[in-house]
Amino acid sequence: MLVLLVVLALEHSPLLVSRIAEVISKRLSLKAMDLLGINPAEVADKDFYDRTWRAIHSLLDVIDPFPGPRNRLLTNAEQDDIRLARDEQDCARKQVRLDRVAAQLMEATMQMIPWEIRRKWKGNVCIDATPVAAFGKRGTPKEGKSNWVSIEPDAAWYVREDDHRDPGDDKAKGYRKVL
Repeated sequence: MLVLLVVLALEHSPLLVSRIAEVISKRLSLKAMDLLGINPAEVADKDFYDRTWRAIHSLLDVIDPFPGPRNRLLTNAEQDDIRLARDEQDCARKQVRLDRVAAQLMEATMQMIPWEIRRKWKGNVCIDATPVAAFGKRGTPKEGKSNWVSIEPDAAWYVREDDHRDPGDDKAKGYRKVL
């Protein structure tokens, strides 16, 4: 699944289960399917979506450090129950796995840079703390809002209030950013 997600990312396609299923059912050669461990004889065209969904979730189930439903709004009480039911050691193990997968994806990305350029590079590569807006922070019902959490309940609000201007830049304004 990771290989197919990377293929979609490289061609700037949406990273959707339906797109992965489409790649499997319509675009992969038999040799590519064999390399990925996909046996086309075992499944009909219409089943690729369901199999892809299960395969993606089999991957996510072992690397998601904050398990819980993400397809519906939850009340605060429901989310509290989910958090209390989480095993801290299991969450920590999954976080280590997720960090390893992220590091391997970073390494794979670096390996795509031509060798001549990579060998000249003397710096470091890292995943920084750039905030990414969580989709789930939208759509919380206005009525009884305090009773509900978003579908991304483990996401948090990002607030930047400091002055992030470059030294000597008198034209830019310091500003408050919230997402």
